[in-house]
Amino acid sequence: MSRRRRRTEPAARERRGRWGTVLLALMGLDVGGAETHVLTLARHLQAMGWRVLVASNGGIYQPELEQLQIPHYQLPLHSAGGLALPRSVLGLRSLLRREQVDLIHAHGRIPAFAADCARAGLGIPLLVTAHARFRAPFHLRLLSRWGDRTIAVSPDLRDHLERHFGVPGERIAVIPNGIDTDRFSPQGETDRRKQGDPLLVSLSRLDRQLTDTALALIEAVLLLRLEQPGIRLLLAGAGEGREEVTQRAQAVNQVAGVELVTFVGALPAVAPLLRTADLVVGVSRAAMEAMACARPVLLAGGEGMAGLLLPSDLAFHARDNFTARQAGAPVNPEALAGGIRRYLALTPRERTELGRQLRGFVLEHCSSREMVRATVAVYYSLLRANAPPGEAKP
Repeated sequence: MSRRRRRTEPAARERRGRWGTVLLALMGLDVGGAETHVLTLARHLQAMGWRVLVASNGGIYQPELEQLQIPHYQLPLHSAGGLALPRSVLGLRSLLRREQVDLIHAHGRIPAFAADCARAGLGIPLLVTAHARFRAPFHLRLLSRWGDRTIAVSPDLRDHLERHFGVPGERIAVIPNGIDTDRFSPQGETDRRKQGDPLLVSLSRLDRQLTDTALALIEAVLLLRLEQPGIRLLLAGAGEGREEVTQRAQAVNQVAGVELVTFVGALPAVAPLLRTADLVVGVSRAAMEAMACARPVLLAGGEGMAGLLLPSDLAFHARDNFTARQAGAPVNPEALAGGIRRYLALTPRERTELGRQLRGFVLEHCSSREMVRATVAVYYSLLRANAPPGEAKP
């Protein structure tokens, strides 16, 4: 009997879940938008009856997968150097055969390349999600694989894939990032804001570009201290810029004579932190999670600054996944201070209404349930297209 026909037997069907087995492959499970996207997707898929497996280099979110009893397989999918890529390809190929995987859903350039190599000759469909605007020099285009179908999390990424990587438009589905609006909600927010001292919160992966944003934000708060003596900044994140951010925060606190900036590192649960904020500074998924918590957002990150996020601008910024790519304004301490001043000029009622409208947009356009429903529709189309003759199709 063929490998796929064996799965139709009752015991095998029970083992692989009601709808099948999907492998989610990503670089790692530390702080980042793709990482929390995959966790949200995995939770919902499991609740729907899919058997979910995850392969990555691991990280702080592994315990959450363990609590959900979702198996995690550690492979060096974060790197293409040395022996990492061959190890990932061999590890994935063994996993695909052993666990009778029906579909691979890769997130990131290296996981997509490794998965495409690993599935050779096995007849397993590959779906790739593009979470960011990939650089497109010739050698990286050679390493870019886009699977049988591709998901772009925003319209501008779809355009980028068509223009720079030649991915046919009919193979790309635009599915916005989905936020779990039960987990990220205003419920349980503290009364700390009633004290009047503004608390800014920023959380992000600290790669080079985002480290520069964090450093500029520290300087912006220092600039505003004379106008707002009680202002405080709380930074959360992890990555190569951690030490630089820590050192600058300590230096600024010494100059200010108070703990003006607090750096807490990586946090697996960020919703409670977002709820304490008066204003959240960030982009992409972090900004959307803050919006879901009904917190005002200053949109600024590694690809640009758009300023205080207003209801009239939401549709525009959704086109680039709330990254501020389209805004084109540089991120610097003076610009950040200006955006913070604009927020501080709002009345308490205006701030509350702004947060309410931001959450309303997420509920209507960016819910995780809608994201998963649309993603599963792509799964079904791939499984139907790849099902052997005579086998039941989803």
